[in-house]
Amino acid sequence: MTERKLKDPWLVAVWPGMGNVAMLGGGSLVESLGASPSGMIPEQPYFRVDHIEIKDGIARPGRLPRNMFFVWEDPAQRHDLVIFVGEAQPQTGGRDLCEAILDRAQALGVSRVFTFASLGSQVSPTDEPTVYAAATNDALLDDLTKLGAEVLLEGQISGLNGSLIGAAAQRGIEGACLLGEIPFYAVGVPNPRASLAVVQLFEQISGIDVDTSILESAAQAAEPRLLSMREQVSGVVDADAEPWEGDGDEEETASAEPVIDLPTRRKIEELFESAAQDQSLAVKLKRLLDKHGVFGEYEDRFLDLFKKTD
Repeated sequence: MTERKLKDPWLVAVWPGMGNVAMLGGGSLVESLGASPSGMIPEQPYFRVDHIEIKDGIARPGRLPRNMFFVWEDPAQRHDLVIFVGEAQPQTGGRDLCEAILDRAQALGVSRVFTFASLGSQVSPTDEPTVYAAATNDALLDDLTKLGAEVLLEGQISGLNGSLIGAAAQRGIEGACLLGEIPFYAVGVPNPRASLAVVQLFEQISGIDVDTSILESAAQAAEPRLLSMREQVSGVVDADAEPWEGDGDEEETASAEPVIDLPTRRKIEELFESAAQDQSLAVKLKRLLDKHGVFGEYEDRFLDLFKKTD
């Protein structure tokens, strides 16, 4: 990577994750600011080819994910930016990759590190997403909350979005992870509205003006699909759920506590265990809980599935 003298540079690092929040946000910084390519970290030993690519029936070895740096020099001399965009998170050796990123960043004089991520919740697609923050010190966290961020009080930040911040703190570099709120039932769908909220908070903390018009347009375009998904989650009964076998008391009032049988309880527990490993199954779990009227009983535990943020 080309060594250059930068003005109090900050590092922003992004990888793919739920809602593609980080990649959309980091990509918008690169594009809108016109950041320049500034080197790469070699793909090996962090990645290996585990697939082939097909074109017109011809198989070729798959391409390894790239680890790219971009640099933007601030005309206003506030904070230059070093932007790292990773096309994938490695299955192993993630901490080593974080150290390699920080080696490059420190050589450029980086004084603060940010990662972008997402957090699943019951937010509506039409609501303004909350941006949660976790920081390595009270002063930075206080600055972020004054700008409207909510403190992430507990949970985990999985993957390199958290590991990089921890590795930076061990080197004496302060940092924070900004997490955009996304609907739990749409973790696999790009959510530019959450990315927009994260980038707008970053604008405020950095004092850098970012053209967010593309994210704004993308957020409007994505809204109908997200609303449609919300309707499906709210109104579709899970065909695979255990049949509801009431207790035969047709006079039971609507305000009575729901009664569910042992097989259904077991199915709920199995789905909780599966959803902890695969968050896409949370939709199936939510439908089952709603069908039997027990979502309120399990609500805190359900939302805990998403406290291990991405």
